[in-house]
Amino acid sequence: MNCQTSLQENPNKALFATTPGVINDWIVLEGLMYQFWKPDIVTAERKRIRQTWFDYRHLHPVMRSFVFVHEYNEAYKRAYKRHYGKPKEIGGDLFAGAKTSLYKRNAHTLAITLSRMHLIDELGCPYDSYFNAAFDHFMIEKSYADWRTGHKHLDRMPLPPLVMLADASSMISSQKAFEHRNVFKLRLPKHPHYFASNWSGTANQKACAKWLINTVRQRVDRDVALARLAYEEDLLREKEIVKYLSLDAVKSMRVIRKTTLNKN
Repeated sequence: MNCQTSLQENPNKALFATTPGVINDWIVLEGLMYQFWKPDIVTAERKRIRQTWFDYRHLHPVMRSFVFVHEYNEAYKRAYKRHYGKPKEIGGDLFAGAKTSLYKRNAHTLAITLSRMHLIDELGCPYDSYFNAAFDHFMIEKSYADWRTGHKHLDRMPLPPLVMLADASSMISSQKAFEHRNVFKLRLPKHPHYFASNWSGTANQKACAKWLINTVRQRVDRDVALARLAYEEDLLREKEIVKYLSLDAVKSMRVIRKTTLNKN
């Protein structure tokens, strides 16, 4: 897995510093992957790392798996509060095993978790956004309370476990929710690799620029959004906008920068 260089970048530590169990030692991460990941999962990862949310593409796959479980646990707490009210104490992923490191769980649990991670990676959604929407989808649209009836293994689970949150309907619902949210508040990558001032023409940078432009191109305020991304957020270059849209769009953005952005 060719991600040793990006792994050593300090931004990863800053972006994911609160994730329990995160390891930044390359040798340790490689050891965990080749000790616990089955060959077919390693093979699938070579494709998934190019599909997952942009900030995750600079993480070692094992480090991303820690982030994945952590985001589920955090979304679990938020969903519990939304649907049941704030509890005195709640468990996270898999309840009794919530505080157990992913790589100390049994082989079946690890394989299922990684397979679900790869399914969600295909959508290109941040994990927190995905799980927020998936929990609500299960609780409201799929009536999770009815699912629990007659299923003893779900009796102690007020919210669906991670393994249930990557079915087709949840994936469709979560992707639609992410796209809808981006109409009102665009999710921006935080890793400095995507800053226009750091442009080097990598595949990830090009993919990110294309995604940003395509996400805002149908907006009524398209050129305003593009101007903010280019001149305030440092996430787009004018050349990329000309490539995917037109020179007229850039001309409009420059006018907006002079007449609108400078006033704010």
